[in-house]
Amino acid sequence: MPKHTVRSLGEKSTLRDEEVCERLFVSPRTLQDYRNKGIIPYIQIAGKILYRHSDINLLLQENYVRQRTL
Repeated sequence: MPKHTVRSLGEKSTLRDEEVCERLFVSPRTLQDYRNKGIIPYIQIAGKILYRHSDINLLLQENYVRQRTL
């Protein structure tokens, strides 16, 4: 299976924990903290955790810090 497998949930693409950790450069524990604190939205089905690809992209966009000019 490719490293960044994207699954479809209806018309929404989803990612697994490992894929989100790699994309955000965080540990699994940090990702769990993000979920617990409500920082990152997720889908939980029968104990499986999935993340919408669009939610991860939005999180990155909303936290983008522009370079300051001198």
